[in-house]
Amino acid sequence: MCQVLIFISLSQIQMKKIFQIVTIICLTLSFLSCKNSEKSDTNLKDEVANPTEKKDLKEEVPQPDPATAKSIAAGESVYTQNCAVCHQKNGGGVPNLNPPLKGADYALGDKKPLINLLLKGSSEVPIKVNGQTYSNVMPSFSSLDDAQIANVLTYIRNSFSNNASAVEVSTVKEIRSTSD
Repeated sequence: MCQVLIFISLSQIQMKKIFQIVTIICLTLSFLSCKNSEKSDTNLKDEVANPTEKKDLKEEVPQPDPATAKSIAAGESVYTQNCAVCHQKNGGGVPNLNPPLKGADYALGDKKPLINLLLKGSSEVPIKVNGQTYSNVMPSFSSLDDAQIANVLTYIRNSFSNNASAVEVSTVKEIRSTSD
């Protein structure tokens, strides 16, 4: 009888360890999927093979006013520290997990829902962006101050081939005060 109980207890301990190992592996894989991506070899080969294809088609983008340019520069730092892990350095997101910011309807549209998304986060999953479904939740970034939120959103709205109006600190402050 004692041998049977020891065997059962040993099996339960082994099962717990296996479960812990599987959990660690899953969390590691999830984290790695959010790492900054670099261009694949295929994309680099395409660019080398057709160097003029994209470069000749560049449109002249109007330069932002000095205040917006300063906000974009400050926002890039906030983006790198808080957003790039999931949305990638290039704003491309992670397929099926984290939506892209490049050309995203929600990033270029009305500012109020975008500001609220940063302040409150979102646990509504899956979400659809530009017709694609994504399954990761968006954490709240309410710990960022109003200027940081305005700057990072201005950066997002004017990077990754995006071109939209700046987000004002006063707008973030007003929305934060009414959303509490």
